Amino acid sequence: MSEENTPIEQKEGKDLVTDGFLRIEASTPADKVPYEIELPEDAGGRVTAGFDFPVGENIEEDIEMYGEETVRDLWLRQLVVKAQAGIRRELSNGTHPNDIAEAMSGWRPDVQHTVKKDPKASIKSDFSKLSPEEKAELLALLSQQAQ
Repeated sequence: MSEENTPIEQKEGKDLVTDGFLRIEASTPADKVPYEIELPEDAGGRVTAGFDFPVGENIEEDIEMYGEETVRDLWLRQLVVKAQAGIRRELSNGTHPNDIAEAMSGWRPDVQHTVKKDPKASIKSDFSKLSPEEKAELLALLSQQAQ
């Protein structure tokens, strides 16, 4: 894999859960506020809302509350999302689609993955996003530094 694998610091459920409830929040994109609402200045044009959802103190209580099939289904769905993020990282890093299975063969959901990018590829990609004027300015600066 073209990623550095680092064990994830496991958070205790207690860090996420308060008094048996998990706080779940979401925000609209800034350009998708569906109605007139007065937002605080620090909201960045986004509407944020949430609710407290009851959860167990451990996986056994979660299964008792919501059923083994539901807990397993949610686990598998989240596993797919995390693996898809790994596939996208590999593709973005230049891994050929035919080589994804090999690149992902050591992937684990309990390991944090960071992409090691080729600095030249990053520079080329970033350079292509500059305006013609910015490119000329940067080339002149680099030319001076190269001497």
